[in-house]
Amino acid sequence: MRLPRKPLAILLLCATVLLAAACDDGAPAPAATTTVTPRATTEAAPTSIVTPPRRAGIPSEVDSLINLVLAGDTAALDRAVILTSLPCGPQQGPGSPPACPPGQPVGTRVDVFPVATCEGELRPASSVRATLDQVMQAKPVLIGVYRAPRPYLPPVQADQVIVFSRTPTEGVTGPLGAGLVVVGGRLAGIWFGCGAKPTEIVPPGTEPLFLPGG
Repeated sequence: MRLPRKPLAILLLCATVLLAAACDDGAPAPAATTTVTPRATTEAAPTSIVTPPRRAGIPSEVDSLINLVLAGDTAALDRAVILTSLPCGPQQGPGSPPACPPGQPVGTRVDVFPVATCEGELRPASSVRATLDQVMQAKPVLIGVYRAPRPYLPPVQADQVIVFSRTPTEGVTGPLGAGLVVVGGRLAGIWFGCGAKPTEIVPPGTEPLFLPGG
């Protein structure tokens, strides 16, 4: 006997529901997963430190002092300064010993930084940074390194003189000079002269140890 089509469809639907119920063990259906492929990233290359080429013919300490000036590193140049200890005394014009600190007797040793301007000066340690700024803040350009004449900047016995040109202000018609006086690889004083030009920082005929482009 042929069953009607409608009851047969109902039987098939019921069988499907029963089969699904039998397979369902109460566990949750596995969650769908998505695989993400990361895009390639470009890591920044490490910054390389460029070391200036070594200047031949001069001690490495002198070369380092030049690099500090050209890099504008006043703090590091300040640490490279060596002071001169002298006995203090009464002030009687140019050539006088350094002034005695308040309350200290004559003969007390005082640390000074010799500087030559229109006259010789023995500047106190507290003035060193401002003295360095007269070079560092004036667009220094290396002129050369020379063997220090004797005498050059009393009371120190200089080994080398590093000569720079400098432009302190925009109103200066031409560059001025500055001679960094080196003793044992340390900065021991500065020779500015009385408005001296770079070519006047050391006497004519002074032996050059290094000349840019030479």
